[in-house]
Amino acid sequence: MTSLTLSFCQRGWRSLVSSVLFYSHSFQWSHGQD
Repeated sequence: MTSLTLSFCQRGWRSLVSSVLFYSHSFQWSHGQD
């Protein structure tokens, strides 16, 4: 695995985790307002 591919995978994984955390947080918040 090249360093370029490694950095790309790390950045993609990080963005994926952050997006999942964001969506799960907003989902819980919207359902908590009921």
